[in-house]
Amino acid sequence: YQLVSAVCLEFCFACGNLTLLFGSLYDIFVKARQQLHFLDALEAHIMLGDLNVLPTRILVDLFEFFAKNQRMSALERCVVHMTIMPEDLDFTSAFLLKRGMSSGFLNVWARGLGDHAGAFVCLVEHLLQFESRNGSSNKRSSSPAPTVAGSMPLTPEQIEIGYKLLLFV
Repeated sequence: YQLVSAVCLEFCFACGNLTLLFGSLYDIFVKARQQLHFLDALEAHIMLGDLNVLPTRILVDLFEFFAKNQRMSALERCVVHMTIMPEDLDFTSAFLLKRGMSSGFLNVWARGLGDHAGAFVCLVEHLLQFESRNGSSNKRSSSPAPTVAGSMPLTPEQIEIGYKLLLFV
């Protein structure tokens, strides 16, 4: 199925028939429970810029496939090359934010809504929620860690989000 998926993608791109690709061909892979090969083959085309918009069901399956196979960094790289349709923004931004993929979240929100300030505010709010969710479970380490005035040391996740926010600005 790995070879077949690559051939199907190449054929449909050469013919310009993405309706066939994301319709009956994808259904055949799903019926055979081999959609993972199809979704895996999509990654290369997304990264090359051949494919930047996905139908909702393919997008959801792709995100879940990457999450299930712990390939979140590959997904975040793909998201940067994709145009997320307005009807998919809620799912996509919630998925990325829930999994700590702040760069992907910032990119999707800012490009999809054209709202850079909103993306920034949303991620800052998410960053500040770490304290309420994890404040009591954070343990002070013997090495000095960055802190916010009057709070526990920042977690590596918080520090990473802070750096990404600085780069975003």
